[in-house]
Amino acid sequence: MPEHLREQICFASKGDIGSFVGSQSLPDYLNGQCKTNYKKAPVDCKPMKDFIIKESIEPEGAKKFLDHYKNWLETPFRV
Repeated sequence: MPEHLREQICFASKGDIGSFVGSQSLPDYLNGQCKTNYKKAPVDCKPMKDFIIKESIEPEGAKKFLDHYKNWLETPFRV
């Protein structure tokens, strides 16, 4: 990584990220107060089913992926 970019990167733990980003901009799981629903897909997000078909992902692989992320997704997905 170029040296001039290293100055722009900062690693922070859950406990000290508030020193770099205001709590109003952080989600609850980072001890923040932002009320934006981070589990909801963006309005212009294409359906996962379309992605699975386009990329020719086998049903077993798609199910494994969706099962892994189901706790973070608001909308239930089916393959």
